[in-house]
Amino acid sequence: MMEIPIHNPGKNPLPVGNLTVFPGETRLIEERLVPPHLRPQQEAESVLLPEDPVLALLERTVPEIVAHLPALSDEDYEGLKEAERNGNTRVTLVKAFSEEDLRRANAEFESAQATAGGDADSASDSAANEQHPNQAE
Repeated sequence: MMEIPIHNPGKNPLPVGNLTVFPGETRLIEERLVPPHLRPQQEAESVLLPEDPVLALLERTVPEIVAHLPALSDEDYEGLKEAERNGNTRVTLVKAFSEEDLRRANAEFESAQATAGGDADSASDSAANEQHPNQAE
């Protein structure tokens, strides 16, 4: 089992697990007995998980969040909406999400129309130029 050196710079005995570290003393104590606040700093930092930048947006004001919405990927945007629904829901942000949903749906529709538009226009032009078999020539 790994042991961690614990130093007591104070004037009073320091209880750590089932042991006591007296003032000015350093003792090696089993890792499982050492509380997180007494562990070496670099170890405590490595335990911290990196913060999700998308979820960090929710800590900002509504206008700041709204300004970032168009730049978010669809997956990040959906995650942000879900996180807001699970937390303290802000009515103005929910309204902004609705507007962003409409903007994204409209952009997707226009994109689909643009890609299908070239094929649909040529097909409708050729269909318009063809005569019906029952029409007189």
